Amino acid sequence: MLNPNPATPNAGLLPTPALFDVTGVAQSTVDGRLERVALEHLQLAPNPRKHTDPDGVRRLARMLAETGQLVPCIGRRPDPHDPAVVLFDGQRRLLAARASHELAGTDGFEALAPIHSLIVVLLDHDPTPDEIRRIQAQAAAREPLTLVDQQRQFADCWPARAGLDDNDRVATVCADMGISPKKANNLRRQLTLPDAIRERVADRPAGGQLSVTMANRLADMHDIAPELSEAVAGRITTTDLHDKASSLGCCPQPQSRAGMGRCVQRRRRSGSWSAVSLATASGPGRA
Repeated sequence: MLNPNPATPNAGLLPTPALFDVTGVAQSTVDGRLERVALEHLQLAPNPRKHTDPDGVRRLARMLAETGQLVPCIGRRPDPHDPAVVLFDGQRRLLAARASHELAGTDGFEALAPIHSLIVVLLDHDPTPDEIRRIQAQAAAREPLTLVDQQRQFADCWPARAGLDDNDRVATVCADMGISPKKANNLRRQLTLPDAIRERVADRPAGGQLSVTMANRLADMHDIAPELSEAVAGRITTTDLHDKASSLGCCPQPQSRAGMGRCVQRRRRSGSWSAVSLATASGPGRA
C-alpha cells in the first residue's frame, strides 16, 4: 500500500519511543529496576537465536566468573507473586551461567566458582512486539545471529510490517533487525527456497553449503522451475562443484527474468542440463 500523502512520513518509519531513552539527562530514574535473580527462576522468551557457538559460551562463562556481569539482562516478571522472570535479552549470559556449573574446577576454570544468579533490568510493563524486536536486534549486534537464525527472524518481522509499500517495508524491517537493505533483500529471496536448500546457505560456505550468491540464483530459478532448483542444489555437494557452478555459464547471461526464463525453458526442452549449467542458468547473482 503506497503512502497516500507523500509529504507525510510513513508511520512505520517514524522513530519509536526508546525502551530506555538515553538522549537526555533530565530524567533521574529509568522505567524498570535492577534485581539479582537466581538462575533457577530465569527462563527465555521466544528468541530468533537457535544456534550458539559452544566456544563462545565457554569464553563468556569464564568472563562472568572472573570479572562479573557488566551488562544486565532485560526481563519481565509476569506475576509479581512468582519469582519466575522471562528474559528478552540475555540468552548467552544465561547459557554461560548454567554452563559454569559444569566448567568450574575444570582446566582453565580451576579457581573459579559457578554462577548462581544474573543481574536483570526488570521492565515495569509487558514489552510490545516492536520493543522485543528492538531488544533482540541490539543483542544480535553484540553477537551476530547465524544466517539460519536471521532467516527465521526475517520471517517473523516481514509479515509484521505488511501494509507498507515495498521500500518502506524493507526499510522498517532493516531497522527492526539492525541489518542493511542488501541483507534484507537477500534474506527475503532465501525465504522463497525450500527449507532443505535454505538451511544450507552460509555467508562463508564450506563443504556442501551454498553461498548467498548461489542461493539468489536458485531463488530466481525456483520461481520458474522449482524441480530444477532442487536438482541443482542436490548436485552441488562439494566446494569445487560450487565454485564451478558460480564461475561457469550455461548460456549468454540473461539480464532479465524473462531472459532467464527463456534460458531455463530452452535447456529443459533440450535436456542439456548438467550440474554446472543448471546452477548458472539464472545468470549472475544479485547478492
